[in-house]
Amino acid sequence: ARVDPNLPFAGVAAPLQVGMAKFVAIALAAAGGFPGGVIFPLLSNGALLSHALIAAVRPLLPLATSSLVAPLMVMSFMASTLTSITRTPLATVLILALSSSGMTPLSVLLPGVMMASYVSVWVSDRLSSDSFFSYSE
Repeated sequence: ARVDPNLPFAGVAAPLQVGMAKFVAIALAAAGGFPGGVIFPLLSNGALLSHALIAAVRPLLPLATSSLVAPLMVMSFMASTLTSITRTPLATVLILALSSSGMTPLSVLLPGVMMASYVSVWVSDRLSSDSFFSYSE
C-alpha cells in the first residue's frame, strides 16, 4: 500500500484524535515523572495536529494544495508545539533542519519555521512565565 506523506490520514478526525491522545499521554508521563523526553513526542504531536488542519482547510483553500504549503504547515506546527513548551526556538529550528529530508527546500521553509518558533515562545511567555524545565541560577 502507498501512503501519501503530505496527507497520511483520510480525514480530519483521525489525526486530531491521535494528536489529542498524544497530548494527554505526554502530560501524564511528564506529571508522573516517567523517564524519557518530551522533545520528539511533541514534534510528532505537532505533525499530527498540522495534518488535521491541512485536511480541514484543503477543501476551503485551494492554496493548501500547493506543494510547499503542507510541509511548511507541518514544520511550523512541529516547531511551535515544541518551542511553546521548551522555549528553545533556535535549537528547535536546528533539530528540524537537520532531521528533514534532502528533498526539503529548507531555504523556503526555515524562515516560516523560525517565525512560528519565536511567535510560539512569545505567546507561551505571555500565557505563563513558568517553564517546563527548572533553571537554576
